[in-house]
Amino acid sequence: MRSLSPRQGNVVGVRAGEEETFLSELAERHPRTAILEAWTRLERAARTSLSSQESGESGPGEVSAARLPELLVRAGLIDQPQVTLYHELRRLRREVARDLEPTKEAAQNYVELSRALQSQLDRGA
Repeated sequence: MRSLSPRQGNVVGVRAGEEETFLSELAERHPRTAILEAWTRLERAARTSLSSQESGESGPGEVSAARLPELLVRAGLIDQPQVTLYHELRRLRREVARDLEPTKEAAQNYVELSRALQSQLDRGA
């Protein structure tokens, strides 16, 4: 196990790199679990980004996953093509949760796409 001591410089960068490796390895061994985990991280990033932009209404924790993209666009965090990607990732996650058996390649693609969208949200937060 690696040590993440403060002396190692960019601890956030190290942690992000380890998360990428973790999800990629998970996609190889357990494609379904990798997709579910990637979605959880993406939804968490969306809610965190909105929390940092909050200016009224209900908090992001109270909003359904289906309505999150609308609020993200309103906050200027994502654009329409990213909304489409978000909805497609959400749809695929639902199918996997309902017993769709994804291939390793499909899981890797899902992880990469969700990571790209999560990265966009993290930059906006």
